[in-house]
This record gives sequence, structure tokens and C-alpha cells, in this order.
Amino acid sequence: MSKTLEEQKAKQQAYWIDRMTDLEASLHRDAEEVVGDLDRAYRAAERQIESDISRWYGRFGANNGVVSMADARKLLTSGELKEFKWTLEEYRKHAKENADGRWDKELENASARWHISRLEAIKYQLQNSVEVLYGNQLDMLDGLLKQTYLNGYGQTAFTIQSGIGIGFDIAGINDRALKTVLYRPWALDGKNFSERVWENKQALVGELQKQLTQNLMRGGDLNSVIDSIQQKFGVSRSNAARLVYTENAYAISVATGDSYRATGVERCVFIAVLDERTSDICQSMDGTVIEVKDYQPGVTVPPLHPWCRSTTAPYYADMQGIGERAARDPDTGKTYYVPRDMKYPEWKETFMTDPETGEAGSKDGLKEVLPGAILSLADCKTAADVEALMKQQNWFHSKTINGKVYDSNEALSLAGCDLDIAKGVYEALDDIYKKFPELIGKLNSVTTANLSGSTYAQCSVGLGNGGVTLNKKWFEKLEKLVKQYNIDLMGGFHPAGTDWKSIISHEFGHAIDDYLTNTLQAAGMLNRWKPKYLSADLRPKVMKACGLKVSDARTAVSGYATKDHFEWFAECFGEAMNSASPRPVATECMKRLTEIIRKVVK
Repeated sequence: MSKTLEEQKAKQQAYWIDRMTDLEASLHRDAEEVVGDLDRAYRAAERQIESDISRWYGRFGANNGVVSMADARKLLTSGELKEFKWTLEEYRKHAKENADGRWDKELENASARWHISRLEAIKYQLQNSVEVLYGNQLDMLDGLLKQTYLNGYGQTAFTIQSGIGIGFDIAGINDRALKTVLYRPWALDGKNFSERVWENKQALVGELQKQLTQNLMRGGDLNSVIDSIQQKFGVSRSNAARLVYTENAYAISVATGDSYRATGVERCVFIAVLDERTSDICQSMDGTVIEVKDYQPGVTVPPLHPWCRSTTAPYYADMQGIGERAARDPDTGKTYYVPRDMKYPEWKETFMTDPETGEAGSKDGLKEVLPGAILSLADCKTAADVEALMKQQNWFHSKTINGKVYDSNEALSLAGCDLDIAKGVYEALDDIYKKFPELIGKLNSVTTANLSGSTYAQCSVGLGNGGVTLNKKWFEKLEKLVKQYNIDLMGGFHPAGTDWKSIISHEFGHAIDDYLTNTLQAAGMLNRWKPKYLSADLRPKVMKACGLKVSDARTAVSGYATKDHFEWFAECFGEAMNSASPRPVATECMKRLTEIIRKVVK
């Protein structure tokens, strides 16, 4: 495999890894919110229990604040028993909401008793606080896992289909199937999350009752029992957080695997977060390619242990024929190109079927993928194939004037380019639109022509949408272009660490400068009729932020960057997009540009 193909494959895999790790992080943020809610609920229950015990000690304790075991075992008086049974009835109102009914049955039995000791009464109070706490925890966890699975399943399918650029209907998930998936035991202990919550609840009730009993037997005072309760609640809070995070990781993993199968992904790669907290098993699994048929959460894919932060991403040995089965398999129905600017809610409405009716949304306005269509760059055999694939992306500006459509996507031309150069142009533009999807539909396309002089390419500036023309003289043969670019690079004319594809990034940097200046006036106005160029606004600010002067552009950026603010900006953009390790000025320029685009481009 050539170095160029290796770099292309690495870039493609990095794209999937970035997308899936971002998705994983967003799905875990919901878990973090639930953990925060649970922490507050635990602390409220702890305060309630401490208050109940304090009142109990105050009511039955001797002058020294100690309740003896003999006093604790005394039966409630008739008045105290009547009051306690009122309390039990209040408890039962909430206990009836408990799905398994066990606590309600215990309270019913207690209500029928005529003899209850003081110690038994306070134990019922303690247990009720814990029952309410864990009932809420189960509800929160159940809601979280359902939401995580549905979002993970849909968002993963959207990520895959938008990434490969084609979409087809996938099945929605109904409540019954969802419950079956989430309540299935998956860890070595053979328990599901509901059983683990119940087990943790029983453990906390047992510990609280044991601590109270032992404190009474030792003759301890109120403070000693409160201390022990606080310690036990601290452990339980930690256990609850671990359970939420790990079960959420399981829901993410199950949803991801189901989405892989629904979208035809055959292999995935294990991705570990590599830092000082990474477990040995995840570190050893990092980078492992797994067949989706062997996908098993807790065994072959995350979570492999509590608090597991690992995830997976689709793995493609190459992009050859990607999506081809979906386009040609009659069982999958029709397949459509997914516009780059399509957002998740629109995709979900369009491609995910209703779990009850089995119907998906309207495909009006979408272009159908026909048999034999070029679906990826790897499928392209000629520069004309690359040109057709590029037109399918609908990256470029289109407008209607007096009822007539002017579409620069259709005007796009790579005539005169050889195949490798055409692919490189596509890759450079793909990188730009992946980084700035906000710019889709905002800039004019690229064409070729015989330009005068030795210029590689040029960009039309002034009308607000750019428009790049490549010089056929240089773009007809890759070897010729690379040789000349490297000569210029060695002479310091272009930014260090770049290759010939930075020419494309450079020219589209001009187009972005034109759009942000003349269409959006992102840098403001020089006067009532003339906007200030963004490149002119950024140059002194960026150089100063890097501790440099504008006159330092030659060493900090390139020789070409010294010409004017237009070329300075385009060279910075080219380096930031094309270099594996962009230098400080290019990095700072890209940082500020990104903030501006996110703010002003709608």
C-alpha cells in the first residue's frame, strides 16, 4: 500500500473514531446528570434518616442522650402505636407504586400487628426512606437507559449513513423490544440493572439497621450512630454512581451494536481512552478489530469492567464498495443520498420507521441512488468519476435569479486532471466541509482552465462566494505538480509541513474570506458601503496573540504570506487544514476563524 493510500485510510478511520467518541461522550453526559440527581436524592434521604433517628433518640433517650437496648425493645404505647399506624398508612400510599409490591406487603403485615417495639418502629422508618430512595433511583435509571438506547441507536445509524453519504430505512424500536434488550442480564453475575438496584437497596437497609442495633448494644450516643449512617450512605452513593455509569455504558454498547447490524457494518474497532486510568484489559484491546457477528457487550466490546470508558467505531479496510449492498439488495428497498447538511432530527423523521406502523418518512427532495452509482472515492476509476461523486455531495453554492437556478455544483469540473489529483482535490474539500459543515452551500465550486503564468490556481473574490479555478498546466499530472510544489516548499514559499493539497485549501481559504467579508460582513464595515476584509482584521490580532509582528510572517507562516493579508490568511488556512502539526500562527488563525464561523454562519 502506498504512503498516500495509508494516509487516506488513517484519515478515514480517524474520522469514524472522532465521530463515535464524540457520540459516546454526549450519551454519557445524560448519565452524569442522573448521577447528580441521585447524589442529591441520597443526601436528602440521609438527612431524613438522621432527622428521624434524632427525634427517636430525643424521645426515648435518657438524660445522657443514650437509648438502652432494654428501652429500645419496649413496646409502643397504645397512643404511640396509633400514631405509628397512621405513619404506616402514609408509607403504603407510596409503596403501592413499587413494582414488585414487597415493601407494601411488609407494611400491610406491620399494620395488622398489635405489638410493635420502639426499635422495630424506627427500623420501619429507616427502611421506608431507603425504599423511596431506591424506587426513585430505579425510575431514573430505567428512564436513562431507555433514552440512551434510543438516542444511541438512532445517532449511530445517522453517523454512519451521513458519513458514507447514503441512507436507507432502518427499523424503529418499540417499547417491548426495548425492555427486553435493557432488562437482559449481561455481566458475569447474571443480574440485570433492576436486580442490582434491589440488591444494593437490601444491602443499605441491612447495614443501617445493623449499625443502629450495634450502637444500642454498645450504649453509643446519637452522634456515633449518625457517623456510621453517613459512612454507609457515602458507600451507597458511590455504588449508585458506578451502577448508573456502567449500565449506561452497556446501553450505549448494545444500541451501537444493533445499529451496526441495521446499517450493514461488518467490523468495528475497539477504542480505549488511553491515560493513567486506563485498565489493563482495555489498553490491551485498543485497536482490536472485531467482527460484528462476534459483538458481545461485556465480553468482546465495552463495557469490560465498571466505569469502563471505552467504545467502538465502524472499521472499513478501505472504502471500496461501501454501501453497495444496501443500494443493490432488493430487501432493503430504495437507497438515497444523504445531504451533508442534513441534521439528526430530519434524518430520523426520514429514515427511521415507526415501530408500530413500520412506515418511514417522506423522501421528497432526496436523490435516489441508482444501481452502479459511485458511492465512495475508492470506487472512482477516472477523474470523471470523482467529479460525479463530488457533484453528488451538493457542497457548493446554488441560487435562483428570476426563476432560473444557478447551481455551481453542476458547473463543477475537473477536466484535465489525472485521477490521483482529482482524488486529492476531493479529499481536501471533504476535509474542509467535515470541519465546517456550516459552509455547505455557501461557496462556489471548483473548475479547471489554462491560466496564464506559473500560478497553480486562483480564486475569484469580491462577489461573496468565491470560485476556484485550477490551472490545467499543473493539475494534469500528479508527479509534475508534486515536484514543483516541493521545490517551492523547500524554498520557504509555502508553509512547512504541507503538501500539494494545501493549494486547494489555500484557494478555498480565499473563498471563505470572501464569503465572510462580502456576504456576512463578519469583520464589520470600513464605511457605509465597503466591508472590512476578515483577513485584514485577523492578521494583526493573530500575530500579536502569538507574540509576533506582521513582519514575522515569512518565518512564522511562509514567503507567500508576506504579500498581503489575503495571502497570509489563505496560507494559514492551508497549513491548518493540510499539516499534521500546524504551527502556532496557523493554529491561532484557525481557532479564531472557527469561532467566527460558528457564530455568524447560519
